[in-house]
Amino acid sequence: AFCVVLGLVAHLIGEGRGIAGLPTPAPLSTKEIRSHGLRFLIAPLIAGTIGILSVQGIPGLSHSYWAMVAAVAPITPPRHRDRFVRSLHRIFGSFGGVMLAGFLLSFPIDPWQFVVWIIILQFLGELYIARNYALALLFITPVALMMTQIAAPVDVPDLLLARFVETVIGATVAIGVVAFGYSAENPEKFPFTRLRKT
Repeated sequence: AFCVVLGLVAHLIGEGRGIAGLPTPAPLSTKEIRSHGLRFLIAPLIAGTIGILSVQGIPGLSHSYWAMVAAVAPITPPRHRDRFVRSLHRIFGSFGGVMLAGFLLSFPIDPWQFVVWIIILQFLGELYIARNYALALLFITPVALMMTQIAAPVDVPDLLLARFVETVIGATVAIGVVAFGYSAENPEKFPFTRLRKT
């Protein structure tokens, strides 16, 4: 209830009004909608498959669905360049978040302390999510890991390794899917396509 009231107050004092004079984005064509939908189908399918294989093949790894999340999150922006950047942000931000989570989980923590840390980190993550995706992930990643530890505790090193490896798998798949889609949609602008022709 407090969060809902806080959101309403922020809207009333101006946060929800937006910036006057910003151009309205052009509507997507049918081809663009189809391409975007295919990205959302293919990226988690490939990342999830690799994630499941990694969990079965590498001791200590778990949570293969983290690879699927890491594959989908970077492809949401409308422009190809932003998708590449967000994929890299996902990797580097998650690495920093894993390091922070490792530090926090290295101390004995009571459940109520978990809750306090999660609230603080979630607030910081939401504060930066629209400004800098990598910085936001520095705080969001420990939230996910601490909530996982509350629900089903495992060895901390295994948890940290699983989060980072599965994130790298997903983000790498996202980069590949975006690059392949970009080369198919813009063959004259994509360097690897030009190399293939020469």
